Amino acid sequence: DHNDARLRPHPVAVAFGLVVLVSGGYFLRITRNSWFFSDEWAMARQVVRIQDIVDPYNGHLSVTILSLYRVLLELFGFTTHMPYRVAGIASLVAVPVAMFLIARRRLGAPIAAIMGLLLLWFRDISLVPGGLNHSLSLLGAIVCAGALAGRGRRRDVLVAGSLAFALSSSGGGVAIAVAAVVHSLCSRATRWRWLAVILPSAAWLLWWVALVPPDSEAIRELRPGVGELTESAVSHAAEAFRFLALGNRLVGGVLLALFIVYAAWRVRQGLV
Repeated sequence: DHNDARLRPHPVAVAFGLVVLVSGGYFLRITRNSWFFSDEWAMARQVVRIQDIVDPYNGHLSVTILSLYRVLLELFGFTTHMPYRVAGIASLVAVPVAMFLIARRRLGAPIAAIMGLLLLWFRDISLVPGGLNHSLSLLGAIVCAGALAGRGRRRDVLVAGSLAFALSSSGGGVAIAVAAVVHSLCSRATRWRWLAVILPSAAWLLWWVALVPPDSEAIRELRPGVGELTESAVSHAAEAFRFLALGNRLVGGVLLALFIVYAAWRVRQGLV
């Protein structure tokens, strides 16, 4: 009957799952000769004391990766790199899986699978375990975006949890917090939704004020100006759309233009 049909796995979902599993196995195979590198040694030094996990790591709040490395070092030490590689690759493939699961509810399995695969096999992919915190931040971003699109107390809890996860993974979580604030403004968010966005963001801000030391004069002199930052942001946005078109500049430009037109139309219609 109809209920039985809904419970059956979609063929596209099954195929996507197989591609993810095979890709993860391939990533493990090609990294089998890798070993600990510079960032991982620095993390090992930082997690000697548990209280140092909340200290800035390369300027980031990196509680998730530092906690994970603390556990792995307790269990395995430096005797094998395998558990660290598994953790890094699992974090990497979790991003396309999350994109597929979130997008499938709105767009259907075929389009969601394409979106997921674009995040699984992207250009300049890095399989270094020490960078898994950025994958985790992106994972939190995708879940947060899916939760922001809905209403209700359960969605509010999911927004708060995923935003806190992104903010505690890397500095990229700050961009997610800004996006969540903008979305809440445009969609006339409820009081509970505002609390879900503001509380994790305020907690991160307090951490930044309390524990992040001021930049040195040398760093301040090298910091780019507003114009250079704006140009860089626009350039990276255009580059992202080109990657969505598998490197084709023309198609990427068309996608970017369509996105801008669609975004302007949605803002005029209202995001509620």
